[in-house]
Amino acid sequence: MKRYLKLPLVYFLLFLLVVNGKVGAFSNPSVFYKFPDAVTAIFIEGNDFIVGTDYGLYQSQDGGKNFNKRNTGLNDLYITGISKIGNTLFVGTRGGGLYSGNLDNGNWNSMKEKVDCPSITSIFVKEHSIFVTSSCTGFHASLDEGNKWFEVNGGLPTLRTTAYIKTPDGGNYLGTEEGLFYAGDINETTRWTSVLSDCSVNSLAYLEGLVFVGTDRGLFKGNKGRGFEKVGFIGGNPFVSTLSSDGTRLFVGFKDVGIYESTDGKNFFEITNGSILSPISLSPSLVLKGLFIGDSNGNLFLIDLSKPLLECSNEVEMEIISQGEKRGGSLSLFNLGYSNLSGTVINPPAFVKFATPNFSNNDTLYFTIDTTSLTPGPYSIPLKLSSNGGTKNVYLKFNVAAATSKKIILTVDSKTAYINTGKIELDAAPFIDKSSGRTLVPVRFISETFGASIEWDAASRKVTIRRDKTAHNPTVAIELWIGKSVAKVNSKDVILDVAPVIIPPGRTMVPLRFISEGFGSNVDWDAVNRKITITYLP
Repeated sequence: MKRYLKLPLVYFLLFLLVVNGKVGAFSNPSVFYKFPDAVTAIFIEGNDFIVGTDYGLYQSQDGGKNFNKRNTGLNDLYITGISKIGNTLFVGTRGGGLYSGNLDNGNWNSMKEKVDCPSITSIFVKEHSIFVTSSCTGFHASLDEGNKWFEVNGGLPTLRTTAYIKTPDGGNYLGTEEGLFYAGDINETTRWTSVLSDCSVNSLAYLEGLVFVGTDRGLFKGNKGRGFEKVGFIGGNPFVSTLSSDGTRLFVGFKDVGIYESTDGKNFFEITNGSILSPISLSPSLVLKGLFIGDSNGNLFLIDLSKPLLECSNEVEMEIISQGEKRGGSLSLFNLGYSNLSGTVINPPAFVKFATPNFSNNDTLYFTIDTTSLTPGPYSIPLKLSSNGGTKNVYLKFNVAAATSKKIILTVDSKTAYINTGKIELDAAPFIDKSSGRTLVPVRFISETFGASIEWDAASRKVTIRRDKTAHNPTVAIELWIGKSVAKVNSKDVILDVAPVIIPPGRTMVPLRFISEGFGSNVDWDAVNRKITITYLP
């Protein structure tokens, strides 16, 4: 009975993805090497692989083809961390403390006298400094390659520290079993400040100016300046077992869910098809263009990232669009592989126009939906994206609402106008020309309200107003010249009662009734209140 209850829970979590978290298109990861014990730490430098397990340390000098044990001098074989400064390697263990050594002689030397805790939880190296977290004596730091050490536990409510990271801007973040803490500098008088509480921190990583925090109740992101928030692309409180970043990508391992990749820290994609549900350690390699994953069964997996891989949301949800209107939208594209991505949108429908259909790497496609030819109702429009990193089918989803009249209210000599119930402040107030008795209005406001575009030819002092065909009106092109009483509507001459003028500070004013009726609208004049009401059906 238990077996049948457990599997639905895993799939339920996978389906609780919000719009920006999608299942990826990677094939199943390959087993790079099989160890007899759980893979707890991975260190890669060139062709050198150093793999820690819960029963010893292994080294490969041939790119991972063959591994040999390197345990001489270790009093405990459960490896919790591996890092390196110069030629010196530092290895943390669960029960034997911290060790240093090199692989030339394969001997490890205990550092118990300098870091007095048998249970090391993580090791972090930055230039000449090494930082160690432990579960019994807190946080330890050395700023001189491991010669002099000091403890940095001021302000901590617990000595059970779990993870540490120093960010490029010099910030220091320390994970504990009681939350995340921050310090601006590391020295013997440093005091930590709480920045995230009510969770146990398991791992830390950095990408795009943000610190990512893996905890027992989900993934969080933020920094000291903006605070921390939960990254909710998976519902509930999934356990984050491990995090890693190569500076360009973030990898997140969730217990019982899978492994996700992000190139921007906002959009996450599952990259193992749910085939690895117990990741313990992650190590991306820019040189080898792959992600190495260690699990509790002794498998060292490899996901090949050498080729480009296109990923994006499967759907783009648009708001309701009135019939005859145009609405802009965008689609974010991501390259999860390390090689350059290039592609194009294949034969989009005529009413979906892209600024450019071509894309590359991490890109954004901008498009406009023109509903002039569409009838009211719901739409789900398939788009096919083809690239050297695979193809994707994306659906644009939107509703076209029946067009409703637009009411524009203007008052002579007032800069306040209304479009339906929305209040607008104009650059110039409408006024009545004394010689003709005609009302002139700002050309840009009135034209853009009708969905038209404006062009200005300074040499000939000509204004051209264009509006494409709408659901209820034909295409219109109006040409006017400043100071001239002759205009053109769709290339035909029309005599005006009053010529367009320019008033300070350089605003072009045009005859209201001529423009409004040219766009197929009705104009009403309230002489008592000097108010103009324009009714327009797009």
